[in-house]
Amino acid sequence: MWTETEGNRGSNEIGTCLLKFIELLKDRGVEEFIFYSDNCGGQNRNIYIYSMWEYAASIYKVTIIHRLFEKGHTQNEGDSMHATIECAKKGKIIYVPSQWMTLVRCAKLKKNLYVVYELSNEDFLNFKPLFKNKRLNWKLSTKKEIIKWNNII
Repeated sequence: MWTETEGNRGSNEIGTCLLKFIELLKDRGVEEFIFYSDNCGGQNRNIYIYSMWEYAASIYKVTIIHRLFEKGHTQNEGDSMHATIECAKKGKIIYVPSQWMTLVRCAKLKKNLYVVYELSNEDFLNFKPLFKNKRLNWKLSTKKEIIKWNNII
């Protein structure tokens, strides 16, 4: 988690979290990752996240599969987590951002409590140069056909 003064909710911030997650689990011996996400172009489905996946697979020597939910069918475990946090917040007043982190840590009352890592601006990586330095044609397939990214689910 981070405050709005430390970062946004774009591909660099989301990509940094995903890369840190891969690094953490790779250290525990995980070699294959399957990620599911909605079709949010700003956070999940864009050239910068694709470049981060490719980078992570290369440096950590892991297999990464990224599946996108079908449009209109995006309810997932993250939604359940958000609902649990909102329920824990009910009737409470949050005065400072750090209280959100405490609330999230304590939101789940039974096993597998939520683990919160606090990030700051210095933690966020910039994945844009990974794509800019490549000679990857993002618009044409290997068959030289125009890729209609909005139609890919």
